[in-house]
Amino acid sequence: MKLDKKNIILLALVGVIVIALIIALNGKEDNEDIDDFSLSPTPTVSTDTSPTGTPVVKVTADPKPGIIIKDMPNYDYWFQQLDSKNRVLGIYDECGYIVPSNVAYKNNTEVMLDNTRSNQDLVLKIGDKDYSLEAREWKLVTLSTTSPTLPINLPIFCKNIELGQIELQ
Repeated sequence: MKLDKKNIILLALVGVIVIALIIALNGKEDNEDIDDFSLSPTPTVSTDTSPTGTPVVKVTADPKPGIIIKDMPNYDYWFQQLDSKNRVLGIYDECGYIVPSNVAYKNNTEVMLDNTRSNQDLVLKIGDKDYSLEAREWKLVTLSTTSPTLPINLPIFCKNIELGQIELQ
């Protein structure tokens, strides 16, 4: 390769591009994440009154637009998490029975109402709250009471049949 003026300029240009890429890639902070689409810092708006009485709006931060993507756990995840703690209330035979039928939980406990084995919509009543479940549906609910006296017994009804009780402690 002959090093004439044209080749020297080309080599210099390639060198500058390589150095710029290295700086750009190494200059990125470790805590930056390309997938972080959150709006940070949060934009704030302040209104100042000028001497003429005309309000002036100043924006103090530029928001970063984007899409927030959060992976929501599915049935298998929640079933595995809650079943090991005996917190899945499985409804069988279109309200024929529920497992577990008599159980005790602490106040403000999250449980799964599992109607995934049924082809029929149903309403499960726990205490004084009704929970509508479509066929093959499951829901996460928090069992809680504001009653000053604990424990309290919450009967479980489906189709006007008492299937069991939950003692809320």
